Amino acid sequence: MADWLTDALLTYGPLLVGLCTFACCLIVPIPASWLMLAGGALASGGAMSLPLLMIVAFAGAVLGDQTGYFTGVAIHDRVQAFAQRHRRSAQLYRRAQDLTDTRGGPGVFFSRWLLSPLGPYVNLISGAADMTWARFTLWASLGKLVWVGLYCGLGFLFAHNLPKVARLLGGVTWALTGLAIVIVAAAIYWQRRQKTKG
Repeated sequence: MADWLTDALLTYGPLLVGLCTFACCLIVPIPASWLMLAGGALASGGAMSLPLLMIVAFAGAVLGDQTGYFTGVAIHDRVQAFAQRHRRSAQLYRRAQDLTDTRGGPGVFFSRWLLSPLGPYVNLISGAADMTWARFTLWASLGKLVWVGLYCGLGFLFAHNLPKVARLLGGVTWALTGLAIVIVAAAIYWQRRQKTKG
């Protein structure tokens, strides 16, 4: 763990982690997952309270998700007006609305932790595509519970092997995110090709 990071966490404690989990939900490039790991490692040595760390990290993440969602709601009309300019974009927009309404919950859930780099964008899309607030909040909060529990918990349990754990988790997350993007792109391409043939 870098000395500056250790000093910052020891000085500001869980508050720093909570601010970072909030900011990363708004597309701010902050390594919140790494900070939770580091915070968990410090908690294992008694430098801070693990329950408090997890509560503050979770609160920051939920507030960040809500801010992203309501930003999406606020720009809904602009997105809709832009989409209606062309027939194809209007169809894609309606499809996105249908998807978030019928199957959007699990997508929100997995984008909180398993595919976390997509999370901030999913927040905006969920708000702009008319996913209900209650549905979004339920799935997003469940996903954030997993995210916070996983990273803070692993940091606590594997404090002495933190760099290895961080590299492993980062590699898996980015690999799965890349795979998900490729699958979605392939599905969209195949669907368009079938419509062209039809």
